[in-house]
Amino acid sequence: MKARERILEAAREEFLNNGYDATSMRCIAEKADINKGLLHYYFKTKDALIIQVFAETFSELFSILDKIFDNPSGIEEKIGQVVNEYMSFMLKRQRLPLFILNELDRDPEQHIQRLKKAKVHPPMAKLVRILEEGKKAGHVRNDLDTKQFILNMISLMLFPFVGKPMLKFLHQMDEKSFLQTIEQRKPEITDLLIKSLTP
Repeated sequence: MKARERILEAAREEFLNNGYDATSMRCIAEKADINKGLLHYYFKTKDALIIQVFAETFSELFSILDKIFDNPSGIEEKIGQVVNEYMSFMLKRQRLPLFILNELDRDPEQHIQRLKKAKVHPPMAKLVRILEEGKKAGHVRNDLDTKQFILNMISLMLFPFVGKPMLKFLHQMDEKSFLQTIEQRKPEITDLLIKSLTP
């Protein structure tokens, strides 16, 4: 793995595990097994580093969603694919949702500015268009509020990761049981969402 890739991998892990404030450039350099001079050659500041982490992480996720929204499948199939791919993506980065929420709580304006600098553009406008077209075609109920639908979808997919410690405590789950629950949850969420938009 090249130095730049090692830096980004180390930074991603440090940020997600410790938060932005508690992560230092020195810790990232040590984790990547490089000296600070080389780290600063690639990234002058910690802010520049987290912006690049955001850019690469979210561009990967949004590229997946883009392909789903652009394919010729029907609305129900698209919803199922989004739920499956989104939750599978988060399973590999389970601390990401909580990190984002913590950063939004700590300094929402700064966090949004970083996302803007990372040129992060969620493709939800495409989903809105698909739902509106579905209304016209009679596949989606006319009174559906698309913003509420998308809020429901994102909430249902993200909450298990944000509330993971409490869920494990309430249901006496170990890590294996939690992973099984997430897999079982995918069709549950898909079914709920499809029922909510069906005329």
